[in-house]
Amino acid sequence: MKTTRKLAAAATTAALGLSVLTASPAHAAVTRSFSVSAYDGAAWGTVTFNNYSWTVDAYIYRDSGASISLKVCGWQTLDNGSSAQLVCKTASNGGSVGSTRHVTTLGASANWAQVYAATTYLYVNGAYVAGQWVYK
Repeated sequence: MKTTRKLAAAATTAALGLSVLTASPAHAAVTRSFSVSAYDGAAWGTVTFNNYSWTVDAYIYRDSGASISLKVCGWQTLDNGSSAQLVCKTASNGGSVGSTRHVTTLGASANWAQVYAATTYLYVNGAYVAGQWVYK
C-alpha cells in the first residue's frame, strides 16, 4: 500500500514536470516521464532525450528489506531502419526500508545514431519485475 501511494504521488509530480524544452529543431531536447513499481519498491522520474544522448533523473523507493534496483537502457535507430540497444546503466537503493534514493547517473550517449527511446527495468532481489518503454 505504501508503494502505491508514494508511486501515485511521484507519478503526479513527474507528470506535472513533463516538458518539452525549446531549442533549434535539430537540437531540441524532449523530456518524458516514467514509473515502474512492484510490491517491494518503485522507481520513477524523467528521461531527457537529445539527438545523440539521454539523461535520467530518477528516484528509487525501497518498501521492504528486498534489494531494489533500476536499469535504464538507451535505444537507437540505425541507418537501415532497425533498432539497436545502446548502453545500459543500473543503480540501486540499499538504504533503509522506506527510503528514496535520487539518481542522475543512468544516462549515456551514442555518436553514430540518434537515440529514440529508453527502457526502464525494475528489479527486486535481482529478478526483473516491471519495465516501461519511454519514447522520445
